[in-house]
Formats: sequence, structure tokens, C-alpha cells
Amino acid sequence: MKIPPFPAALACLACLACGSSSTEAPPIETPSANAPSGGVATAAGGPAVQLDAATCEAPAPAQKKWVTGDYAKYERFAIVCPVRRPGGAIGLYVLSIDALDLDRSLPADALAPTLPEAALVLPDGQIVGKLPYAYPADPPVTLDITFSDWTDALPGAVRVFVKDPTVSGDRALPPLVWRADRRQYVEEDAPR
Repeated sequence: MKIPPFPAALACLACLACGSSSTEAPPIETPSANAPSGGVATAAGGPAVQLDAATCEAPAPAQKKWVTGDYAKYERFAIVCPVRRPGGAIGLYVLSIDALDLDRSLPADALAPTLPEAALVLPDGQIVGKLPYAYPADPPVTLDITFSDWTDALPGAVRVFVKDPTVSGDRALPPLVWRADRRQYVEEDAPR
């Protein structure tokens, strides 16, 4: 099966989500026998790994030092989500605030707070990138995050698909790519 480029596959998913009856959409990426559990075969860079919100949990004692700055205000709601590279080892973490848990703790008439963006964090605690929203949800949006184009240790690309019930609609954001010279994930079109 020919696998479409990632944005094309997301466009197809967006069409299905909105109820479009178009038959012109490209085929959707399908799980591969060669991909790790939960992975998807991609045209380049080997298996992709989709972040699973069910793996997120409160920071371990050693990770609590990551919850600083904008995150400290919401320390009680901080979550850390492991990103396992193909083969199972953790290469990266997503640090975020659990907006749904936070929302349940607020009075019914409270305004929703502006949450800090989720951070991409190396196992040593170094923040190497930011996502545009909290993960897995930053009401009213929710995020699907896919890591692909793996090197030995890190994903070369982070792809974010925003599910948005507002007029902005569902959309794929420009990928974040790893710039080894800067030790940062930057938007694909950002100057080097």
C-alpha cells in the first residue's frame, strides 16, 4: 500500500471527522506489522509513534524540578507523558498541565485559565521545544501528537494535529523538526 504524506493522511481524517462524503481523499495511514505497538509505518524515517494520553502521569520525584516557571502555578495538575522511541526506550517527555483535571477542580462559574504550552523535555530535564497548546487538551481543542523520523535517540519530527470544534476547525500544524546544532525543536519553516 502506498502511504500518503502525513498532511494528506490528516486531511483525509479531517474529512471523515466532518462527515465529508468525498471519495477523492488519499488513503489513511495504516498500522504496520513492522511498526512498534501503536506505531504507524511512514514513508520516511521508519515507524511513527503516537503519544498516548493514557501513559501520562504526575511527575516522578526527580521530574518535579521540571515544574517551574509558568507550570509551577499549576503544579498539582502537572503531567509527564513518556515518548518511547521504536524499541521501547524513553527518548523524550511531554510536560503539560492536565486541563481537564484542572477544570474539574474549578467552581462552575470560574473562567478557564490560560495554560502554559506543553514542553518537549529530554530525560535529563532540558526543555528542547514547545507545543502550541497544553496536551492532551487545551479546551476547546484537543491534540494528537505523532513523533517520527527517528534518529538513534530522538524523533526528527513532531507532528501536531489539532481537533478544534470552533470555526477554525481541525487542522495539521507545521511540523516541529529537530535541529541538532541548536538542540531544539523548531517549526519546520523556521530559519536555521
